[in-house]
Amino acid sequence: MCFFRYLDSAILFYQMVGRGTRIHEDTAKYKFWLYDYTGVTSLFGTDFITADPTRRSKGTGNGDGEGNGGKNDPALVVEMPLGEKEAKRLHIADEGRLVPILRNGRQTLITLDEYRAELAERLRRETGDMEGFRSIWVEQRERAGLIQHLRDGQADPERLRELEQCHDLDLFDLLAHHGFAASPLTRRERADGYLIESAPWLDSLDPDAAQVLRGFGQQFAIGGTEALESPSLWDVPEIQRAGGFYVLSRLDRPPAEVMREAKGRLFSV
Repeated sequence: MCFFRYLDSAILFYQMVGRGTRIHEDTAKYKFWLYDYTGVTSLFGTDFITADPTRRSKGTGNGDGEGNGGKNDPALVVEMPLGEKEAKRLHIADEGRLVPILRNGRQTLITLDEYRAELAERLRRETGDMEGFRSIWVEQRERAGLIQHLRDGQADPERLRELEQCHDLDLFDLLAHHGFAASPLTRRERADGYLIESAPWLDSLDPDAAQVLRGFGQQFAIGGTEALESPSLWDVPEIQRAGGFYVLSRLDRPPAEVMREAKGRLFSV
């Protein structure tokens, strides 16, 4: 639903929102979006006040009065088709997409471009530059703190990825792109780049350890950064067959240090 004109009646507003909540099985409509260009969503929570019928103007029997759907109705509502086939034909420009956020304890709407800009500004403030961002990203605790700080500032990277429908990107590439104008790589592209560019380093290691670290790249292609730090990583068959954590412990450096270098190489592609 899109609101392009101003509306003062909470009753009328709730009636309109009610239309959007209707489920339509034939077109798989189980949800709807509300785009507010006039601040009409401020009517959420407003008490219903019915207009005095004795003050209505005459001649409103054809739907010209407030809430009757006539040509003088103060709100213009466009109901967007949400069926699968219709959704494929529907395109909404970024400048027309609004994102609800909490500001000063109140929900407000900003454009998607504003949301991107605020996230990018906060990311640069937290990390400084691309190198600083990368050094934070490879450390699990520091990365978690960074993401939480972004969310606390109403700039959630996961939410942006959902809004942009770029699920094949790891959050690293999404943030690097918006914060530092880096060309984004899909998880598969980054994993392939890691395997190619790190080949000399991997070849210099114990063959079993190299196989484990190649498996890291493959798991990143599937699950992104989080997959490299999940306990289930060591249960992946190809990593388990190569010896897993044990073979890394046989190298001349602690396993955590080896894994940090692997991640550093991965995120430097």
